[in-house]
Amino acid sequence: MKFSTGGQYFAAANGSQNNHQIQVFATYTGECKAEFRGHSNKIKSIVWSKDDTSLVSCGMDGFIYVWKMNENSNNNRQDIHTKGVVMNSVAISADSKTLYAVGSDKFLKEIVDGGTNRQYDVNRQYDAQAILGALAFTNSNKLLFAGVSDEKFGGAIRCYKYPIIGNYSEYQAHDYLGVEALRVTNDDQYLISAGKDGTIIIFEIKDKEARGMKIREGFTKYADEIFVTKRDMEELKNTKEALKGTKKELQSQTQQFSLSAKDEQIKQLKEKQRTFLEAEQAKYSNLENTIKELQQEHMKLVEAQKKKYEEELAEIESINQKKTRDKVSEYEAQKKIQEEKREEYREKISEMISKHNEEVRRLE
Repeated sequence: MKFSTGGQYFAAANGSQNNHQIQVFATYTGECKAEFRGHSNKIKSIVWSKDDTSLVSCGMDGFIYVWKMNENSNNNRQDIHTKGVVMNSVAISADSKTLYAVGSDKFLKEIVDGGTNRQYDVNRQYDAQAILGALAFTNSNKLLFAGVSDEKFGGAIRCYKYPIIGNYSEYQAHDYLGVEALRVTNDDQYLISAGKDGTIIIFEIKDKEARGMKIREGFTKYADEIFVTKRDMEELKNTKEALKGTKKELQSQTQQFSLSAKDEQIKQLKEKQRTFLEAEQAKYSNLENTIKELQQEHMKLVEAQKKKYEEELAEIESINQKKTRDKVSEYEAQKKIQEEKREEYREKISEMISKHNEEVRRLE
């Protein structure tokens, strides 16, 4: 459902499986003003022209229709078809001559009105590299917002500057389910996005050029001239003369007191500089004393650490020497025991050899 720019109409899309239509109602009476049939699948987006003489719709059947309000006839329409593409959203420029459409093919299509004797034609295609699910122009027609509905890129919001050349700024918003709808407030101060994740996010539009213009195209502009009475002009003239006299008087007074005021300012600045230098000198002296004290403390700590290190080193050397002596003594004792055992084994072997020889002789 979408209200017209002036608010006197609203268009609602409805339909069954095989019969999808757009009905236009008068806002204040509820009277059905027009019915447009043509889509063979779900209608995804409706947008009105600035002058409310036409509306544009797109659907899952891949068709984009431009409907004219001046005649209640389905023949009074123009269509653009992209085969095999599900169209998600459409937007229209302020002059109603350029359409922008997005769908499942991941392209932002620029569709231009060919004139009275020509249909709308696809002029350019910008590769978005993601499925875009919603479009919305600011009322000033300076910015075009696009909502991403692609799991790979999440539910980000893209901002294109108009006229579009393909560049954009991107702001992360909804989750991977994507953006369902976008709306810009009438004063161009806020962008509202609705996501399939069940959240509504309100963005503040910071671009000063894109925020709503106080006087929009199509509305009467105020004149630059201002009408005043002769009496007001005379009062203004007298006021000007009085102000000129006051200005001359003030200038003369300023010239008289300017030199003395400058001398006084110079004196105050010199005194301020002297006070500042004295304070800085005192700070410097305090810092020098602090540094000397810290250096003395540091030297004391170094000496103490050095003495402690030497004592620990001497103690470790003494312990190592004692351990070495103990190991040497133990080694000598073990060596003596080994010699004794070796001698004992030699005696046993000699005795066994003699016994063996004697037994051999006896057996012989």
